[in-house]
Amino acid sequence: MVKAVALLGKGNEADDLTGITEITDEADQKKIILSNQFADKGYDEFMKKDFSTALASFENVIGLNPADTAIVYNAAISADRSKNTPKAKEYYGKLVDMNYSEPKIYQPYAQLL
Repeated sequence: MVKAVALLGKGNEADDLTGITEITDEADQKKIILSNQFADKGYDEFMKKDFSTALASFENVIGLNPADTAIVYNAAISADRSKNTPKAKEYYGKLVDMNYSEPKIYQPYAQLL
């Protein structure tokens, strides 16, 4: 971060842009790795039927990648199974807003409304 701020302060030199691009690429790669780690943790917790902890892990992934419909779906199911109705409604509603194409979301969502 300090390097990025220092580079931004120098102006529009070509080297500066290359440095910023490298930092951005590295941050994106780390974000993907972290997202995958949280997703794996969420799947493990889900399989152990620890749905509230799984939900927390899936929410961490959503914070990093809010457009991942598979993770939003897993968050909805985890919230539903942990009896966290407000969160289940939120994530099923988000799937509807995201035009999620799987009809399997509508029955549990309708039961929560």
